[in-house]
Amino acid sequence: MMKTKITQQGLTLVEIMIAVLIGIVLTAGIIQLFISNKSTYRLTESSSRIQESGRFANEFLTKDIRMAGFMGCYSAATSGIENMLNDTGNTGWDISKVIQGYNNVTGGSVAGISNIVDNTDVIIVKSLAGTYLSGGIRLVSPYSDSAQYFVDPLFKNTCQNNDENNCEAKIYVVTDCSKATMFQATNIQESGGKINITHSNAGSYDPGNSSPTPTNEYGEGATLLELATFAYYIRLNNGGRPSLYRSRLNISGGTSIALTAEELVDGVENLQLEYGVDTSGDRIPDSYLNAATINTEAAKAAPAYSWDDVITVKFALLLTAEGRVTDKAAGSKTYNLSTDTPAAGPYADRQLRRVLVNTIGIRNRTL
Repeated sequence: MMKTKITQQGLTLVEIMIAVLIGIVLTAGIIQLFISNKSTYRLTESSSRIQESGRFANEFLTKDIRMAGFMGCYSAATSGIENMLNDTGNTGWDISKVIQGYNNVTGGSVAGISNIVDNTDVIIVKSLAGTYLSGGIRLVSPYSDSAQYFVDPLFKNTCQNNDENNCEAKIYVVTDCSKATMFQATNIQESGGKINITHSNAGSYDPGNSSPTPTNEYGEGATLLELATFAYYIRLNNGGRPSLYRSRLNISGGTSIALTAEELVDGVENLQLEYGVDTSGDRIPDSYLNAATINTEAAKAAPAYSWDDVITVKFALLLTAEGRVTDKAAGSKTYNLSTDTPAAGPYADRQLRRVLVNTIGIRNRTL
């Protein structure tokens, strides 16, 4: 009788367990690789966002700080400008202070600016031309009389929708390099191939002009430039995140002009400023001081220095991006932004943070 050899079919329990174990190991490796790649991607994305925010913030601050005090061809002291405005000491148009700061603001408001994040700094800079009139608009014959100035029709290009009426209530300065006059435009009309800009002291304009008749007279070669005022500070946006804000001098309500806020860069948690003061007249900073120190000294009867002596500005920004991307150990880290301010942090939210520091020279005081 023939015997049939019985062959094994299927898998033994040991083989199955080994196969399952290998599968688990491979799956765990794939999952770990995915998690690692995802964490790396999120960290890279946060870092890129911080770098982008830093570039934008640096560009805004650098441009306006660098141009502080630009008065066209008028090179005399800003205190010598004939100021026809009411309330000449208002922060928005006090041309005698082309740069001024406030240190570690508390209470949310200062100088007409509101909702400031506590213990952050504020800087206010002023210049002529700003972003609108790069070289000024030339006056045309008959140039000026007791009630108005006459300017080139190109003036319309500087107004919203190229309509000169949309420039009414703005503050302007006329200069011929030897003298300058600041006023608020109360009526603007085109007539006879030229733009007539009236500076009356009548009506409901705010701040309005204290007098309709300036002392200075202007002729050929004089130009008209717009006053640009910018205030930089930290404020919470509509989503509750800290952002770099800028308030700029703008028309409000048609007949008034005021500082109006605009959000510039999201994710800026802190702004700290130090000012390079030149007390020796060599156009090199002798020391870096905070705004409180300068304000205290400037208020003295015979100050050793004031805002007129500031020739450079050093700013430090604390930047962050949303997302829990750092390990728990990063929660103990602090960030130094200035020599006189306690370090920021630590933070337990595991968000990535970086400090950006830059020092800007005020061109009109260092050249």
